[in-house]
Amino acid sequence: VAPDIADNLRKSGLAHLLAISGLHMALFAGGTYAVILIILSLSQTAALHYPTHRIAAAAALMAAICYLGLSGASVATQRSFIMVFLVFLGVLTGRRGLTLRSVALAGLALLLLAPERLFHPGFQMSFAAVICLVAAYDVLRDGRGERLSKERSESSVLRGMMFVLHWTFGLFLTALIAGTATGLIGAYHFGRIAPYGLIGNMLGMPVFSLIVMPMGVLALILMPFGLAVLPLQIMAFGLDLLLKIADWTAGLGAHSGSVPVPDAITTLLATATLFGLLLLPGKLKGLSAIPFVAAVIAGTLSRPPDVQIADKRRLIAARDDSGTLLIHAGRAGFATDNWLQVEG
Repeated sequence: VAPDIADNLRKSGLAHLLAISGLHMALFAGGTYAVILIILSLSQTAALHYPTHRIAAAAALMAAICYLGLSGASVATQRSFIMVFLVFLGVLTGRRGLTLRSVALAGLALLLLAPERLFHPGFQMSFAAVICLVAAYDVLRDGRGERLSKERSESSVLRGMMFVLHWTFGLFLTALIAGTATGLIGAYHFGRIAPYGLIGNMLGMPVFSLIVMPMGVLALILMPFGLAVLPLQIMAFGLDLLLKIADWTAGLGAHSGSVPVPDAITTLLATATLFGLLLLPGKLKGLSAIPFVAAVIAGTLSRPPDVQIADKRRLIAARDDSGTLLIHAGRAGFATDNWLQVEG
């Protein structure tokens, strides 16, 4: 995308949720699963005599494999693929697939292939967001059965209103948790946050989830028959709307969300605080106050690094006796721009 579009996507917070979370893989495979399941349910014979959920899960797995190859297989997409694979494997075997264990297996698989990914921003932000989301929804799932039994006794209008309310709350919770988890790590790596990311995600994700990705799946299905024009036009409309939302959200703030860069220890302790709030059970959540206090103390005592080396070792920066950062680089690039932005 053009630099100004990419910058607006970053400022609005949409880039984090779209590119870091691997949401596109989940929507594509999940959409395929839903479409196949609906088609099979239209046949009485198939619905009564065949394992439609398992057939739809197998088709969704094939769609996920195709999408992995077509998308370029970034770290976030690989992580999302492994988790999607485990979820549908759970459907095929009659077990629950989306757990913290599946997140751990996905991380283990990616680190076995390339251990250096542990230090990449994309890996850290992707897994931080997913760990927090799975942990939060595990807590919400505990009381879901009781709520569903109460809703079945209510009128259809009230059930519809409750569905919309729950969907909106889920969207808000997802944007808040994922934005907080990725924001902590993004501040450390890039020296910026998305101050209006929650607003951008609340406005943009319904467009992406309900228009862009479903039309993409439909276009792929109809493409062999030469009937992909209409869904692609609707998809283009959704993308234009998404970019307008990003432009509007990015224009809400007078600055780009630049923040003082926390050091590694402060970022680690702040992330541990968030993990403690979501992962520890019951009263043990109070223990998360320990890393929080430690993060505040570490943040006040921290100082910027004296030497910085880019990941490909082609750029190096060091401070002179006066504290000025001197960069040795043949030309400006993303790393140098980020270092200079951090320096103010």
